[in-house]
Amino acid sequence: MLNKKILATAVAVAFSTSAVATIDLDAASSATGTLTLANESFSSSDLNGDDRLVITNNTNALDIVKEVGFTVGQGATRFVRIDLDGGVFNAAPTLTTDGDGSSPADFSASISSGGTAGDSFVIFEVNDPDEDILQDDVFTIAAATFAADTGTALSVRYRLFETGAGAVNQLDSAELVDDSANMVVFANAATGVYTSADTLTATVASQFKAWELETNVATATVGELGTIDHDLGIASGTYVEADGTSFGADDLFSGSAQDITISGDFTFGDFDLGQAGDCSSLEDGTPALNDDKDEAVFSISDITSDNFTLCVTLDGTTDVALKGSYEGELATDDLVGALGTIVYDTTTIEVPYVSTFDGVNQRIYIVNDGSSSALYTITFITEDGVEATATAAATGTAAGDEVTMLKVSDLVTLTGGTRAAATIEIEATDADVSASTQIVNRSTGGTDTVVLN
Repeated sequence: MLNKKILATAVAVAFSTSAVATIDLDAASSATGTLTLANESFSSSDLNGDDRLVITNNTNALDIVKEVGFTVGQGATRFVRIDLDGGVFNAAPTLTTDGDGSSPADFSASISSGGTAGDSFVIFEVNDPDEDILQDDVFTIAAATFAADTGTALSVRYRLFETGAGAVNQLDSAELVDDSANMVVFANAATGVYTSADTLTATVASQFKAWELETNVATATVGELGTIDHDLGIASGTYVEADGTSFGADDLFSGSAQDITISGDFTFGDFDLGQAGDCSSLEDGTPALNDDKDEAVFSISDITSDNFTLCVTLDGTTDVALKGSYEGELATDDLVGALGTIVYDTTTIEVPYVSTFDGVNQRIYIVNDGSSSALYTITFITEDGVEATATAAATGTAAGDEVTMLKVSDLVTLTGGTRAAATIEIEATDADVSASTQIVNRSTGGTDTVVLN
């Protein structure tokens, strides 16, 4: 359920002054002053007995202003008809004018038909016994509240008729002026997005113990993955609530203090939430990790007060960054958002089988077609009960325009078994690197060659 804040004042974003915050039927279609009411700001329980939403004319934002459009001679009577579509008057409307600057005291506008609560139209009988009502004099039609159908726009139509019968029967032959505009439209303010995601690149040159220096990297060992930014939650534009107050990003969240559960790999480094949208000031407290260390729960003190960035710190010595993606879910609002990805500055080549068995001699060939040398590192994955210890030779450089041959027995020591799988990460584009592995049977001399990339 949405948090419906009632602000102390109703200015802020929606209205600047009552002089300009009106429904101006003479303005260009893009500048009539139409209000956009956020669908998230109300629920079915807020509707009246007719299943309509009562909307308050706060700071005169729903006053309808229109030039008369046709001169009404001194002492003559004409009829102004106002029709609403998509709603009704919830209070009796009035019609006033400032005239041509002299504010004529004898101008009168009385309701001759409609205009009671629940009516969708009103007819005003207007006249001035002392002077003309000029074509460019401005009428203002105002009501304290309206009741709108929420599935469509609330629009207004202004017409000036020569006769009362013409106004009542809406006769084209008696119509002098006709204009219309939307007063209120309903729209979804929520984007469904509350996070922005970055990419952290761990470098093969550091054996994935440092980050590539980019805009989201504070130092080689401190990087920003993604940011929780509540302002992303609201679509561009200006939104209001039914009482006329502004509706903003803060109103989309059920509570300021929330837990966020972030899924990803937390088996390395230190993960913290940085305030102010970067990693310069980290939140107090350590996240609660589950047993598998693939979920971390952070407690956010006030999600609407700041932006919070997921920061990853490596110790530069033993912490090896692992590739993977991170995603956050707010506990109260059930919103899910991407929080970034860790990648390597490499091409990844999988070796499904390596063996240190005495009866075979296995080699890995790396072909670097690029003109520059490329750093590589090889890691190993084993079955239960088998331990792999990579040697110094598992990290090295593949010279440009050359083939690098590596003996598996020189790359790894296997304890508890003689077979494993390997992953080669090489600092080169996929188009510039290829690899294969060849196993030679020492007894028969037979060979088995597999192209890897």
